[in-house]
Amino acid sequence: MEIENWEQIDDDMQRGYSYSMNDENVLACNEWKKTWEAVISAMDSGGFGSIEEFDEAFSGLECVYNWASDYETELMNAIGEDISFAKDRISFSTGYLDRIADKCGQNSLNKRVAIANSYFLLGMTDEGEKLYKALSDEYPAWGWGWISWSDEYVDNRGYSKAIDLLKTALTVDGVSDIPAIKDRLKAVYKACGMHEEADSVVIDEWDYGVPLSEIENVAGVLKNDMETVINEIFGNSEQRRKIGRNEPCPCGSGKKYKKCCGLNK
Repeated sequence: MEIENWEQIDDDMQRGYSYSMNDENVLACNEWKKTWEAVISAMDSGGFGSIEEFDEAFSGLECVYNWASDYETELMNAIGEDISFAKDRISFSTGYLDRIADKCGQNSLNKRVAIANSYFLLGMTDEGEKLYKALSDEYPAWGWGWISWSDEYVDNRGYSKAIDLLKTALTVDGVSDIPAIKDRLKAVYKACGMHEEADSVVIDEWDYGVPLSEIENVAGVLKNDMETVINEIFGNSEQRRKIGRNEPCPCGSGKKYKKCCGLNK
């Protein structure tokens, strides 16, 4: 399958990036709204069943999959200037989810959070709450889903609700990003003056999924491997001592050996 207007889509996409790089959020969003409409039109006319299929045929500088994250971020930035962009963020993210094949990927999960967050920003708390609840039911082990949900109440000074959500997340078997969840919980406790509770939240080595001793062992192995490679390249220490002091240093610095690695020999 071919895309007849891919050059125009790419031009519009890059024009939006030029606005974005200059922090002209509204102009970038207006440009990218047209870009998204052009992508939808091209997908429908070309018979593309998903964004993934479209990207395989698209010859632009940026794939739609990656650009979509930038567009959603720019919409969030533009909301600070005009709340109506929250509606555009909902519309775009919903349309994206309808057309992406990978419904469980990070991009898709982030779009679901974007929709829920936009409803909160519009004051439609019930709608946002339902979406976060559905997300946590489907992906209970996704730590950042819980964090994003709790942040809605931190922003609105609903500290009790935020604390409950984060504590619930920590009870989920196999939940990811435990250090981030605990860090956010400590911050919320401190924000509402619960300093003893904040001090009681401890992030230990097992929260990272592996003890620090194992990390240190891996680092030691890598260090030994590196030393082995260096010895293979430059020879062992006995061979290095045989290098003439006025010869070029084997490390490649361009200096004489006596003024480089042989300085203290």
